[in-house]
Amino acid sequence: MLGTLLVTIGTFALGLGVVLFVVLASAGSGAAKRAYRTTARVPVAAARPGGALVAVEGVVVPGPDGAFASPVTGRPAVLLGVEVLERQGDEWVTCDAQEERRPFLLQDESGELRIDPSTATLELLRLEVRDPRRPPPRDPGRLRTPLTPELEAYARGYGVVAHREAGITEWWIAPGERLYARGRVELGPHGPTLAGEELFLSNRSDLEALYQRHAVEGRHLAAIAGLSMLVGIGVFACAAALAWVSP
Repeated sequence: MLGTLLVTIGTFALGLGVVLFVVLASAGSGAAKRAYRTTARVPVAAARPGGALVAVEGVVVPGPDGAFASPVTGRPAVLLGVEVLERQGDEWVTCDAQEERRPFLLQDESGELRIDPSTATLELLRLEVRDPRRPPPRDPGRLRTPLTPELEAYARGYGVVAHREAGITEWWIAPGERLYARGRVELGPHGPTLAGEELFLSNRSDLEALYQRHAVEGRHLAAIAGLSMLVGIGVFACAAALAWVSP
């Protein structure tokens, strides 16, 4: 009986350690941090086709397709995502999600560069529209505004049932704001364009601090994973010893 219990505990502890190591391996925050720190930053005018990964920073300017307004805040944007959520128990569940991405220009003192965000990875500021009684988010990149009756009606129109709490999350790239972009410049039909699967875009000014927080969280998870695996191995050893000495 005791041996079976020890085996069960050991299996759970070892399994937890393995799962945490898999989560750490797939998180990718370390690679993102290295790319942010090591990719050469160049003026917009110096970003030319040629295969090298480059990083540029500048001000967002609408392209030929122009900007459009957010249905939630009225914010002008060249890229906008809106997620409508409802509270189910302790979790927020998505009822509807929409995103529109339009090509735009990134401009600095040296010139401008076309950006095609259609396949970009995004690390953007987010506005959470929630009941004002909800505690504020810990992440400084997640802003908060109260859920008004008009916005609640908007959420209900996308499937949030009447007896459940509604919420809306919005993320954006807006004209006039500063943007960090990293990727490879391609020579497209509209001239040099930063585009492709490796393109990364962020309007957050705290990327370095964000990656630092991710690194600390990763070290904590690694410590827990290692301890869990050690506990699992130790419990298995105890179970084996118990089985060896038992008649």
